[in-house]
Amino acid sequence: MLLRRLALALLVAAALAGCAKRGDPRAPEGQPDTFPQTYPSE
Repeated sequence: MLLRRLALALLVAAALAGCAKRGDPRAPEGQPDTFPQTYPSE
């Protein structure tokens, strides 16, 4: 039973491993590229 739970946990972890990964930020077509920006500090 422990082996089954461990296998399920590893399977779920592997399935969710790439969910939050994205490519480099790119400006939409026709928009200027403003990345990275500097913000004024107070």
